[in-house]
Amino acid sequence: MLQTAKTRLEKVTAAAHARNKATFDPETAAASAPKPKAKARLPESSSVGLSTRTSSRKHTVLNTSATVTRLKEIQQKRVSFMLFVIPRC
Repeated sequence: MLQTAKTRLEKVTAAAHARNKATFDPETAAASAPKPKAKARLPESSSVGLSTRTSSRKHTVLNTSATVTRLKEIQQKRVSFMLFVIPRC
């Protein structure tokens, strides 16, 4: 464990020194440019239904429907309150 921690610390320190050196020496930065990270890709089969992806878990479905109901009630209260507050001319 101690040996692993030392090597990890040495790697991190070396990387920090390289970044610092690249900041002050642009020629070094061009020579050791970091590799671009590969983007995560979704499997082809899952890309078909991305817009209609829903959960089939009971608890999640119940919470989602309860949230939708609660939001509709709040919206109706806002509309009725706004009609009550703003007098029509």
